[in-house]
Amino acid sequence: MEVSYTFQRGDKFGEFAEIVAEESRVAAQQCVDVTVPAVRSFAPKDLGVFIDSIVGQVTEDANSVTGSVSSTDDPIKVAVIEGGRAPGTYPPVGIITLWANRHGIPPFLAGRAIFENGIAPVRPFGQAEESTAPQIQEIYAQFGERVAARM
Repeated sequence: MEVSYTFQRGDKFGEFAEIVAEESRVAAQQCVDVTVPAVRSFAPKDLGVFIDSIVGQVTEDANSVTGSVSSTDDPIKVAVIEGGRAPGTYPPVGIITLWANRHGIPPFLAGRAIFENGIAPVRPFGQAEESTAPQIQEIYAQFGERVAARM
């Protein structure tokens, strides 16, 4: 005695990898397009160079497609903007001098204030990630729907 179940394939499984790759590129770009303006909106407004340095890109390798948003600004500055700076250390002279001069503050006083109080994190990347989560989840859902519709 035997019980058999036969499923006929009327699909495009042979094209699955290319379909997923194409739709992944679309979804990754959509995620980047949502995230870049969000990061810029949470960025400190008096750091125009930082805001302009926020860029997005989509890259791919053999196994994945990645959308990423980052800053091309000074890595130390970006780390401080995102994560803050604990009290007890002086900031790099070059960066604090540029900022202090733009704001009409003697660089030594600005540096000493940072040494004493630290710098609170602004977290533009973290805030953008949190605020765009519903949109990103919708993009993922639409990605799955588009792949399924093409199969």
